[in-house]
Amino acid sequence: MTDPDTDTKPCPYCAETIKAAAVVCRYCGRELAQSAVPAVEAPALAAPPRANVSGTRGAGNRQLGCIALALILAFVGILAWAAGRGRSATSHSYTAYATSAAAVPKITYRVSGTTPHGADVTYRNGEGGVEQQAVNLPWNSTTFGFSAGGFAYISAQNRGASGSVTCEIWMNGVKVRTSTSSGEYTIATCSGNVD
Repeated sequence: MTDPDTDTKPCPYCAETIKAAAVVCRYCGRELAQSAVPAVEAPALAAPPRANVSGTRGAGNRQLGCIALALILAFVGILAWAAGRGRSATSHSYTAYATSAAAVPKITYRVSGTTPHGADVTYRNGEGGVEQQAVNLPWNSTTFGFSAGGFAYISAQNRGASGSVTCEIWMNGVKVRTSTSSGEYTIATCSGNVD
């Protein structure tokens, strides 16, 4: 029934107070057909309790939320599995190819130059770690076995006020990268993917 003071009425389905001009109940979401709306207030027991209606809708939202969370966790799990699989394949590749010398690319770093002071060398080893050392020139690294797709890197900084430094990356006995830098404390850098 319409309250003349506030222009409201009860919803015939959930018994909540709503505006008299409403066509949809804002509590239960049901459509209020003008001809179907009774003129008298519905008994409280005839309408489903509000907690059940909102609980049902909330349960649907919770179900969607749980499904979305499960999909996100599954996606993250697949990414973690693939990343772990890639790491284990890389870490096992040295063992798997140890019997075939041609299967594992061999990387050697070389540094030479005209500086009498030597160079500070930074390079990436076959396990993916970084090593640094002060060296006299010319200098050759030990030969590292790199897996295909690995990244080789070396930089050499002139430790003196004059001269030049040259860094080189050799793969399987062939020079694949070279860089020269001249002057006071200059840096020569070589890098590339191991194919």
